[in-house]
Amino acid sequence: MEPNNKQGGAASSKPVTDLEGGLHAMRLGDPSSPRLLPRHPDAATSSLPFHPQQVLAPTAAPVERPPPHVPQPPPRELAPTATAPGMRLLPHQHQSRPEARSYGGVEPSPADRIRRNLRYTAPAASTSSVAPKQSNLSVSAEPFYPTFMQWPSTPFSSTSQNENGSLDAYHPSALRSALHADAALLQWRREHVRARLLDRGTLDAFVLMSPEFSPHVVSLLEERDETMRRCVLAKVLPFVHTVMWTREGHDVFRELLRACEGRFDELESIVQAVCNRKGFLMCVAVQHLGVIALKELIRVVALNPQLRVTLLTGLLNDCLMERSKGDVLLHQYFRVLPHEDCKIITRVAVASIDAMLSSPMGCYCLLVCLWNATDGELQDLEDNILRRTGVTATNECGKDFLEHALAHGGEQLKVRIAERVGENIVDLSRHRLGHYVVSACIRLTRSVEAVECVLSAFLLLRPSELEALVRGPPSTSVLAALLETGKRYSPSLAEDLARRIVALPAQEEDAGLWLLMWTIDSLFHFH
Repeated sequence: MEPNNKQGGAASSKPVTDLEGGLHAMRLGDPSSPRLLPRHPDAATSSLPFHPQQVLAPTAAPVERPPPHVPQPPPRELAPTATAPGMRLLPHQHQSRPEARSYGGVEPSPADRIRRNLRYTAPAASTSSVAPKQSNLSVSAEPFYPTFMQWPSTPFSSTSQNENGSLDAYHPSALRSALHADAALLQWRREHVRARLLDRGTLDAFVLMSPEFSPHVVSLLEERDETMRRCVLAKVLPFVHTVMWTREGHDVFRELLRACEGRFDELESIVQAVCNRKGFLMCVAVQHLGVIALKELIRVVALNPQLRVTLLTGLLNDCLMERSKGDVLLHQYFRVLPHEDCKIITRVAVASIDAMLSSPMGCYCLLVCLWNATDGELQDLEDNILRRTGVTATNECGKDFLEHALAHGGEQLKVRIAERVGENIVDLSRHRLGHYVVSACIRLTRSVEAVECVLSAFLLLRPSELEALVRGPPSTSVLAALLETGKRYSPSLAEDLARRIVALPAQEEDAGLWLLMWTIDSLFHFH
């Protein structure tokens, strides 16, 4: 039985030996070694535990489709912080390359991004001990590579394409091309604007008030060409109010005034167009640029008597002293117009003083007239203001007007207002608005004579009237302020008034009376 076992063992080991030899030859690349062909799916299952096709990798790598390209930044190269003995830097590590980041650095330009994408290659696939799956593509199939979008080459593009296909936004030739393209575009716009302005059959409000074309209109006016000046004037007149207050049209209007300066016919047409309808100040003077345009128009026509009177008449007919920014325009008139023309403004103010004192803008305009009027006009204006002091002090706008006059007016005006206030001292001291005017005569005038006028008015009161003022809340604060200020300007009159207040019958104390008595004790020390 033993020989049979040996024979059987040799017979059973021979196929294994042949298989191992063949496999060894295949690993060494022996061309004479037989290649193992894949079995047909219908073939019987081998007695081997694993099929060779499952163990060995294929001799030729299958054709794989590369992954679609995703733009990624190049890997960051970190320079070594310390060089160990014997360590050498690679050649590319000797030169530092700045990284463009979206944060904390310089933002890469579009050309840099495209150049980086062209240099980018997909990383090699990681090797694995498991054989990759067979591709369904044939060997002759062409691999797919993503294409890049190319910028269109327009005459106004500021980028150029180099021989590698990438775009360079900072190449000198690209910059020169961009400059030439911009110059050509500006020249085209300028000639286009010139042609539109010379066409007398069109009304081009867009050309006058657009940010692209209005600078060209200004530059054409600066050439001082007579034909161009007349054409622009014809285009501006139908839209003069809108042109005056818009941002782009404002520059055109001011340059047109400079070009027409000294030309009576052209300036007259502008003045008539500006004053052609009632209410134009509501749409012009309400804007800051419109006010500047009107001030420039006043300056330009100031040298011609007929034009400045026409413009002033148009502004006054449109209620200049009641409109917004009317005080600014009045100040410009008083600054550039002759004295004879300014008299017209003062006379109009005197004639409409009641309406002016009832509106905030009217009060501002009346103050401008008060500061600039002279001689007889100033006297008439002051007399009319003083006759209305009692009524003016009891309304909001008039109260503010009198406070400004007492703070910034002349010495004579301050004293005259204080005298008029003293004539009605009881009612004004107890009024919710009038007591502010009485306090202004004391605190704001900085005038000894005005303070003495108010002190004298309180000293002339009967005891009952003075007792009524001591009890009232607004009037007690007025008396305290009067005594405190009178102590500095007129100590004797102030002390007489304090003694009269102390001599009054005892009153039920409240906050106002307590403050008044504390002021008397601290100033005069009667006890």
